[in-house]
Amino acid sequence: MKNFLGRYTAAIVYLFFAFLMLKDWIEDNPSLQNKPIEEHNSAIHITQSYGYNQEGDLWTGLLLLSVELIVFYWIIKPWSFDKSYERVAIAVSLFLLWAFVSLIMSMHAGRIFMLHFLWVFSLIIIALSFLFKKSVPTKNKENIFFKED
Repeated sequence: MKNFLGRYTAAIVYLFFAFLMLKDWIEDNPSLQNKPIEEHNSAIHITQSYGYNQEGDLWTGLLLLSVELIVFYWIIKPWSFDKSYERVAIAVSLFLLWAFVSLIMSMHAGRIFMLHFLWVFSLIIIALSFLFKKSVPTKNKENIFFKED
């Protein structure tokens, strides 16, 4: 179970953020909430304002999440994680840059793109947790960062 959680933490978090994006998209679409036509028309007028999820934001967000998850696993490779702190450093630096771009994308967008930024930030935290787990000495191994002379 321990290896399962270590390997598939990002995939579990992916499902969580995909669910949150879907939930937010349903909340922003009154036609999916079985509201009367009058309420639907007024809701469309209200939701055309600042911070609203635009048409196609859900599919764009889910596509970005999927590609980022594939790239994350391609770089980190948690199933073969021996002596791979260099891969974690590469992933953290890459996703820090992408988090900055994502933050700029979410500035005037709807909540789906804010969730996307939080997803990228959570990937950074997951990668750092792999790094810290790797740096802690175990009974049979020494700390890779702080070696005693």
